[in-house]
Amino acid sequence: MISKNDTQSFTVRLPVELYEASTAIAQERRVSMNALIQERLVSLVREEGQKQLYDAFSLIAEDEEEMSVAFAEEAQAEVLSRDEH
Repeated sequence: MISKNDTQSFTVRLPVELYEASTAIAQERRVSMNALIQERLVSLVREEGQKQLYDAFSLIAEDEEEMSVAFAEEAQAEVLSRDEH
């Protein structure tokens, strides 16, 4: 749980239509506007992190030397043989 000391406040200005629609969603979900906004921001931050990982792995996949896992085959075989015994 986040304590009050672990938070930061800021002001957001919204068009009236967006505010009213957001308020209606919050009421329907029985959460505060604060909770609704936090939930969406957490999702946005998570999505951005996943996008950055995808982009980084895509860059690695473009380089055949970087994506090679041949160096790990011997170690993997060793682990598998130990697990079988």
